Amino acid sequence: MVAIRSFEETFQKENIKLLLSIFFMVIIAAPPLTFVGIFAHEGGHGLLVVPAIVLNRKIPEMPTVEEGATEAETHEWNPFPNFPAGIFLFSLSFPLGVIANGILSYLSYKNSKRYRFSSTKGGIILLAIFLSFCIQNYNGALSNFFAQDFAFIWEGIGFPYDADWFRYLIKIISYLVFPLFLVTKKKFAIDKTLTVSAGTYAGSVLVGTFIFVPLQGILMANFWWLFIVGLPVFVTSAVVLWRLQKMREAS
Repeated sequence: MVAIRSFEETFQKENIKLLLSIFFMVIIAAPPLTFVGIFAHEGGHGLLVVPAIVLNRKIPEMPTVEEGATEAETHEWNPFPNFPAGIFLFSLSFPLGVIANGILSYLSYKNSKRYRFSSTKGGIILLAIFLSFCIQNYNGALSNFFAQDFAFIWEGIGFPYDADWFRYLIKIISYLVFPLFLVTKKKFAIDKTLTVSAGTYAGSVLVGTFIFVPLQGILMANFWWLFIVGLPVFVTSAVVLWRLQKMREAS
């Protein structure tokens, strides 16, 4: 009995160490994964916006109030003077950012699924990275669906998409309900899955507070470059994840 109790205590200690390692590893991976997710979202829009910029033959410049443009003029102004039809491509791109996040979330899930029963160090690291990117992009798709990209729909029907309580609900669905779905329906380990989810949420908060918010002004000042840079980020991420999935299916 003493030997069994000793074994159980050792196992519990090792499991706690493993979960803490996963938690902090996901936090460390949060900055690059977050920026890949952000740029990939803009890259989804870029599938239509970048061709419009290319056909316009120059980077558009948005007018500002300081430059003498009224709000109505800014709203009606076509940022593609050399390719007026570009405004239609820009407008039609509204759902593509959410679709891009959804694609990356699904491909990351497919890659993480292979390592859900892994007990090796390398397998656990890959599980944590893929699963964290899956949850992160799931949250990105859900939060952007109920945000500015589709604001004209929610405002049209009077849905309080920007209410604080709804923002909290989205986080609960992304970081708790969705991981529990993976545990109950897809047979992911509950301890590792919830640890990855907690690390992903903690990482997103830290990145948002200390990196994204300070850089937000710079990013918005280079609004059109987000699409230009984001397009290859999205395409590359999707292709790499898809190739990794196919390679593992073939092995």
